Amino acid sequence: DLATEAEDCSKQGNGYPYCLPLTTDTWTNGSTHDFIWNFNYPYYVTSPNISIYLYNIVKYAYVSTKNYTNLNTSLGGVEVAVDDSWFLDSLSPGSQNQTVTTYFYILPSSMDPYTELANSNSMYPRPFNFSVLRKYRVIYMAVYAYLYIYNFRDCSTC
Repeated sequence: DLATEAEDCSKQGNGYPYCLPLTTDTWTNGSTHDFIWNFNYPYYVTSPNISIYLYNIVKYAYVSTKNYTNLNTSLGGVEVAVDDSWFLDSLSPGSQNQTVTTYFYILPSSMDPYTELANSNSMYPRPFNFSVLRKYRVIYMAVYAYLYIYNFRDCSTC
């Protein structure tokens, strides 16, 4: 459970500002996962609240996709639902699945993420990456096909 994962993470020491997600993880839209941070990490423990910022890199710049702000630092984690708002672009009908490298950045809520991203001497850990997979949803195509056929059929026998 979330509390146990957070407690275990807090015992990892100062070399681990976070525990989940791992850089090898791939989260899929439509699923739920836990962001787990080390609530004893020196740069987090002094702040009552932290924020998690999600980014994609576009043309060598961080572009914000999603934020989870003012989270109680001492909780050590938050459950999130991956949805289409995690992606910069929408998928067109017939599109292939899309895997995106996503960066998450944990800061005390009082800090400005863009100032810290630009600060090469920032004391906060740099953003960490993991993958997010957006699957093209075939179910929508089936619903559209059904509606199309239903609306244009001969309803004299309905």
